[in-house]
Amino acid sequence: MQVTSVTLRAAGQTVTINTLTPEQIAGLGDALLARMTPQAIAALRADQLAAFTPEAIGKIPGRAWSGLSSTQAPALGSAQLAAFGTAGIAALQARTVGALDSSQLAVLGAAQMRALAPAGIATLSPLQVAGLSAAQAGALGATQVAALRPTAAAALSTEAIGALGATALAAMPTANIAALRTEQVAALSTAQIGSLTRQQVAALKPAQVAALGTAQVAALSPAAVAGLRATAVARLSDDALAALSSTQIAAMDGRQIASIAAEDVADFSGAQLAAISASAMALLTVAQVAALDSADLDALSTTQLRALGRAQVEALTAAEVASLETTQLAALSAAGVSGLGAEDLAALSTDQLRALTSTQMAALRGAQLGSLSTTAIAALRPDQVAALPPTALAALSSDAFAALGTEALAALRLPQLRALGSTQTAALGSTGLAALSAGQVAMLGSAALAGLSTAAVQGLSVDALDGLSASAFGGIPPTTLAALTTTQLAGLLPRQFSGLGSAQMAALGTTAIAALTTTQVAAISTESIAGLSSQGVAALGTAGLSALGRPQVAALSATAIAALATTQLAALTTTQIGGLTAAQGAALTTEALDTLGTTGLAALTPAALSGVLPTRLATLSAARFATLSTAQIGALTASQIEALDAGRIGALGTTQLNALTRVQATALTSTMLAGFATTQWAALSTKAMAGLTTEAVAALDAGEFATFSTGAIAALRPATLAALGTEHLAALTTSQVAALNAGQAGALAAEDMAAIGTAGLAALASATIRGLSTEAIGALNAGFLAALPTEGLAALTSTQGAALQPGAVAAQGTARLAVLAPAVIGGLQPAVVAGLGTTQLRALTTGQVSALGSAALAALSSDQVAAFTTTQFGALSAAAIGGIDAASVTARLGAMSTTQLSGLVSTQMAALGSEAATALASTALPALGSGAIAGLTTDTLAALGTRIAGLTSTQMAGLGSTQIGALTTAMLGALSATQLGALGYSATRALTTEQIGVLDTAQIGGLSTVQVLALTTDQLGALTTTQLRALTTTQIAALTTAQVASLTTDALAALGSEDTPGLTTLQLQALEPGDIGALGAEAFAAMRPGTLAALDNGQLAAVTTAQLAAIRARQVAAFTQAQLQQFSEPQLAALYG
Repeated sequence: MQVTSVTLRAAGQTVTINTLTPEQIAGLGDALLARMTPQAIAALRADQLAAFTPEAIGKIPGRAWSGLSSTQAPALGSAQLAAFGTAGIAALQARTVGALDSSQLAVLGAAQMRALAPAGIATLSPLQVAGLSAAQAGALGATQVAALRPTAAAALSTEAIGALGATALAAMPTANIAALRTEQVAALSTAQIGSLTRQQVAALKPAQVAALGTAQVAALSPAAVAGLRATAVARLSDDALAALSSTQIAAMDGRQIASIAAEDVADFSGAQLAAISASAMALLTVAQVAALDSADLDALSTTQLRALGRAQVEALTAAEVASLETTQLAALSAAGVSGLGAEDLAALSTDQLRALTSTQMAALRGAQLGSLSTTAIAALRPDQVAALPPTALAALSSDAFAALGTEALAALRLPQLRALGSTQTAALGSTGLAALSAGQVAMLGSAALAGLSTAAVQGLSVDALDGLSASAFGGIPPTTLAALTTTQLAGLLPRQFSGLGSAQMAALGTTAIAALTTTQVAAISTESIAGLSSQGVAALGTAGLSALGRPQVAALSATAIAALATTQLAALTTTQIGGLTAAQGAALTTEALDTLGTTGLAALTPAALSGVLPTRLATLSAARFATLSTAQIGALTASQIEALDAGRIGALGTTQLNALTRVQATALTSTMLAGFATTQWAALSTKAMAGLTTEAVAALDAGEFATFSTGAIAALRPATLAALGTEHLAALTTSQVAALNAGQAGALAAEDMAAIGTAGLAALASATIRGLSTEAIGALNAGFLAALPTEGLAALTSTQGAALQPGAVAAQGTARLAVLAPAVIGGLQPAVVAGLGTTQLRALTTGQVSALGSAALAALSSDQVAAFTTTQFGALSAAAIGGIDAASVTARLGAMSTTQLSGLVSTQMAALGSEAATALASTALPALGSGAIAGLTTDTLAALGTRIAGLTSTQMAGLGSTQIGALTTAMLGALSATQLGALGYSATRALTTEQIGVLDTAQIGGLSTVQVLALTTDQLGALTTTQLRALTTTQIAALTTAQVASLTTDALAALGSEDTPGLTTLQLQALEPGDIGALGAEAFAAMRPGTLAALDNGQLAAVTTAQLAAIRARQVAAFTQAQLQQFSEPQLAALYG
């Protein structure tokens, strides 16, 4: 605080404290000293404070010292501070305490240290704290120690920190604990260590913990030990670890224990090992477990061993595992047991093995179980065997499985039996198999049954066999199955036969097959039936074959079908015959077909009949062939049809003929068709008609062809129709012609048009007409074209229109022409259009006119073009306009739309006179295309005058050099900067110096860099100073050195400060010394530093003092030492001023 004046009154005296001299201060009486206030202390100067005697200090009230500021504190001497009472010390501001130096603090006694406020302690610097004595530090209370900053705590001397009270140390924040130096930690007493909390210990860094001695570690409370970081535990010394008590170890978690080196864990005493918690045991590293020996393991409890996992148990040696007590071994978890290796298990005694629980046995893997000797396997209890995983049991070798006792075999469960393979069951002798109950045998899978020997299978009772499922029974190998006795076979249930495969059925002898009951035969699957050989099928006999269902008959091989006896074939029911497949049908011989009879033939499915060989089918009499159903007829193949003769085809009724498909019809020959009656032809479907070959139809005479129905005509393929002669087409009635479709019409040739005749043409539908080829259309003369109905004309396509004859179109009236589609009009050949009269042209619709192209318009005369009405002419496209003759263009120019104007070509524009050009409105000019612009003559262009301003930039770019030369100064003046900037390189060079001279500054500034490059030296010389000053820096930078060198001194003098920054190094080097001197001072000063650095000696000599005086410091810095040496004294004086 700042005090200007403080007055004290006591014992009749009144003094203004801040006005007193040091001598007066030293003479103050006790009464005045006792009246000192914080304000009075705050008002004292340093020399006044220093004048107080220790005795006087002691008489000043303690609360008054709260006014002592941090700036005043250094003025106090050691003796003065030592005289402070505890109340005075306690009253000091925190900042004031922080301002005391080490020598001042050193005089404070224990009571004074205890009196310091925690806030003041918090302000102490590391330097101040480092000066504290052990006695001073020992006097600090808990709240004071808690107030120390981390850096200050780290500054305490080892003696000072060792003197801290246990309670005070327990109050130290964790941040301070973490900041302590290792030597400080090492200096802590066991009492202090014992007072540390878990949180404080958790704050210790590994290096700090490493500094702890054995006694200190032993002094840590269990709770504190639990707080150690795992990385810190790893830094404990061997002696420190050995000194850990059981209680301390019991408090440690798994991460801490796991951090201890393996060799240190191995050095633990039995009591220490026994103290490790189960949760910590679960986290022991593999290396730690591997370091333990048998004696160490003996110290572990069953609870601890139960906590070990697979990887940990895998680390134990076989000798160590063998050293475990049966109770310890039985305590291992399932995961732990899974870690026992082959050597471990092999090292176990019989008692140890038998001590394993069912849960542990269930954890064994196949590889582990396989490592056991046959003796060990034989010693296993039945309940242990029953607990084994199915996969492990299935991994046993035949010898190992054979070692299982009958009681163990009897204890096998369903999943285990299901998992057994042929390797295990192959080891079962008669005794082993007999130990299994019928229920167990029923549980054996097909893989297990496959391993049974022939003798073993023959030893199975009928009950045991009956218990097998169909799938399991199907797993018995064919050779083994073939060994079954007739008694066993007779006792088999029908459902079991459903599981037999084809190989098993094939293995059964004919005697066994013949012994099967009809019920058993009926149960055989279709797959098994397929395995029967011809001899096997024959062994079934008539009764066995009759027992087969339709699917089973369908499964018989073609070879078996071919081998059936006549009696067996005759015994087949229509249902069974209906199950025959196409492949089986192919096996039916001629004799078999005869045996089946008419009823059997009718029972064959269409698919089976389609499989009969063509030559065999052809042996059927015409009468039997006529009995086939429409479905059977429709299924016959083309090869089968082709094998038939005309008599059998002719025997078919109309319903059967109607069933013939398109593919079948392709096999019908002209010979077969020759005897067809009209009703038979009518019976053929449209699909069949479409399948008839061209040769078959072409062989018919015109009279027969004329009998075809319209549907039959419409069904003929275009290729078939194209193969007919003109006499066939000429025989068609108008109704038949009308039935033709577009596809067929496309097959008609030019000569076919005459055969059809005008009446036939008139009967064609519009869609059919659209299908006529261009060859056919081109053959139509005026009379034939006139025969087409109006809707037929309207249906013509543009491609067809292009094929029309000129005379044929010219002969059509205006009404008929009006129905032609615009696309057709547009497709007409130019000669056809040219043949139209003016009346016909005038009758065209605007849509038709809009479709006319430039070639068609080019074929018209001026009179024909003149015949177009204004509306018609307005409908002409821009492309069409380009084909009109020049005279017509001139006549219609004023009426053209902007779109039409864009279609004008150069030859048309070149033919325009000045008068016609004058008629063009300025708004119409932008519509002209680049070709039209290029065609403008100089006279026509000149006639435009200032209306040239209406041209676009694109149009301006199309002007040639000759055209540019024709532009007057007035026309140039009318152009914008953008328009002028569109001129090309050659056009720019074509500008005369007079034309250049009239360009304004905007036009000059709008020139592109390419145009600037195009300027000749004469053109540059024609530029006025105003024009030169209009050049941009980009334009100036684009000038070549030759162009720059051509500039006169007057021109260079005209360049301003906005121009010269664009000059490049090469351009500057092209200037003569006199040119350099002609530049204005401001223009010279505006040049880039790098450009000035390129001046040669001659140019440097020509630089004026005014120019040098105008340049800036960064430009001066750009001059090289060699350049500076070329300057004269006046130049240097102007340069450095």
